[in-house]
Amino acid sequence: MNIENVDLEIVSYKSEKFGFKFSFEKGLNLLTGHNSSGKSTVLSCIYYCLGLEQLIGSKGPKTLSPALRESFNYQGQTYQTVSSSCVLTILANDGNRYTLTRVIKDPQHSESLNKEIIIEGNGIKFSKYVHAQRDHDEHGFYRWLSDVNSLKILENEKEEGKTSKSLYMQNIFSLSFIEQTKGWSDFFSMLPSFGIKDVKQKIVEYCLNLNSLESRLKLDEIAMKKDEVKLQWKRNVSRIELKLDQLNFYIPQLSANTILPDTKLNKATPLILIDNKESDLDGYLKKLNVQIKGLNKIIDESSTSLTNNDKNLHKKEELITSIKNYEQEHLKVYELMSEEKEKQSRYSKMLSEIEDDLKDFQDIKWISSDRTWNKVANSKCPVCEQGLESISQNNINDDKVSKTSEFLKAQKELYKSYLDASTSSTEKYRAALTFYSLKIKSKRKELDLFSKDISVPSVLAIRAEMQRFAELNQRYDSVDEFISYFEEIKGNLVELSVQYFDYVEEEKATKVLLKIDDTTIISFERLFIKYLNKFGYKSNGTKSIHIKNSGSYPLIPQIDMFGQETQNIRFISSASDFVRSIWSYYISLLVLGKRHPGFLVLDEPGQHQMRLDSLVSLLDSAAGSGKQVIMAVSQDRKYDDKKVNIKELLQGLDEEEYNLLHIEDGNGCIVKKTSI
Repeated sequence: MNIENVDLEIVSYKSEKFGFKFSFEKGLNLLTGHNSSGKSTVLSCIYYCLGLEQLIGSKGPKTLSPALRESFNYQGQTYQTVSSSCVLTILANDGNRYTLTRVIKDPQHSESLNKEIIIEGNGIKFSKYVHAQRDHDEHGFYRWLSDVNSLKILENEKEEGKTSKSLYMQNIFSLSFIEQTKGWSDFFSMLPSFGIKDVKQKIVEYCLNLNSLESRLKLDEIAMKKDEVKLQWKRNVSRIELKLDQLNFYIPQLSANTILPDTKLNKATPLILIDNKESDLDGYLKKLNVQIKGLNKIIDESSTSLTNNDKNLHKKEELITSIKNYEQEHLKVYELMSEEKEKQSRYSKMLSEIEDDLKDFQDIKWISSDRTWNKVANSKCPVCEQGLESISQNNINDDKVSKTSEFLKAQKELYKSYLDASTSSTEKYRAALTFYSLKIKSKRKELDLFSKDISVPSVLAIRAEMQRFAELNQRYDSVDEFISYFEEIKGNLVELSVQYFDYVEEEKATKVLLKIDDTTIISFERLFIKYLNKFGYKSNGTKSIHIKNSGSYPLIPQIDMFGQETQNIRFISSASDFVRSIWSYYISLLVLGKRHPGFLVLDEPGQHQMRLDSLVSLLDSAAGSGKQVIMAVSQDRKYDDKKVNIKELLQGLDEEEYNLLHIEDGNGCIVKKTSI
């Protein structure tokens, strides 16, 4: 991408038009003038029209000079700024020319961030937004800027299948801008990180198209997937441990915090201690069966008469009634749980719809707050892309949108609480169903016994044996039921184990790819050192300087100090030498970068009493880079303790190798439009 021209227009109270217009060429461009002539103001308009003003401080017009927003001086007179806007013309990597227009000050929306950028190109005109919730999605400006310049942003998978950007356009374009006040203090000093892990490393990886960027993103994704498997493992183990505790069983080596290989899981079996000896499920069931048969024999032998039939018949009726009551309760609970599940489904659907509505209302807010309605007529909604000619300010305004958004947020929290409560109720119903199922089974066993022994005269005498008999049968049924439950959970754990160790192997294979980038990094290091030597870097020499994608400063120049830890070049270089290293670093990325915006803007690169020969070498290197470089350089400045004019710096270059843009003395960069 190349910057072709930047055009500012300011309207004063008397409707007089002021501003500036500067045109740039593909090679070296030098914007010059006296100190405070407005060089940085011109460059800041480039940032602003690209929606990248965060790289010079913050968001919105407040990052720009007060002259563009409040008042300015022209020929000794002060003029109030009523309205202002700037236009940037770019030649994108897709081969098309586009003009980007962004309002700076609008008297009708004085407090607005002015998020809208109007784009014209290929015979069409449309709007995109910056600093918006979806500014990197299909309706956002940064997505458009990415598409037309083939600067594809990788997406990194997050939890629950959601994706986010690995980098943002504001990160990537930090490769192209070094502003005057803080830009020379560190590499990417004005970079907005947006909470992105290792953001400087990722920018360089992206620029050089290293495998490591996608590999590390993949490693981050694998790490998240491993964490999800660990969470599911813990939940399943906690479920099985609860059942094991209820039945006094245990499984050796099974832990909620350590994932076992599937080979060990397949051999895992619950054990119980009986008379200080371990018994597995099958062995325990056999022992229970022996005890049940023994009691049954005792009961059979004791049942020799037919007395107490009436009492036993009454007891039988009581058991039948009890079973029916439990069955009715079971049915009621099942119906309640089914209703609760339907509620959960409805709550989840409504919650999803509310979240979508909230996102849409965020975009609608920028339509109403950032634009006057007489400009909306030919535009499209960023939410649905339908025409807005039928919408009036009476239909939609900031107050309505804000109130609706607040209402939707309240609804969202309400439905979340409903969903949580409903989930809790479902768990209680499920526990109740288990309780009633066990009771029904136990009562049916007892009924079977009474049916067999209805005429036995000694039933009352053997009540203790019968109670023990019922308890053993219930215990047998519980353990028998647990076997199928255990196999289900065991199957889940085996599946999770296979997933986890597959991720471990994928992680190992991905780390191998990191070594493939060595050739590219060596080329980057060599070019960086070549420029350092050319620019006259003296601190510590250049033989011990390395760039590696590892250690404490990945892809940042490091110096190996004998007997000491490796140091960042910033910490052990003189102030002027570190500025030289910044020159070398950014130009190396510009020349070698396979995914670079394609241009470089340097605001006052001659920092810290820079030597004359160093700056001359910088200009020569920029002119020979084959890329567009825009520099703001003072017209007269001290180098080597003598005042040097910009033309002296350019003596070694052919006039065809650079484009000199001069801000005239006296008025600064802002002049009457008629004189532009």
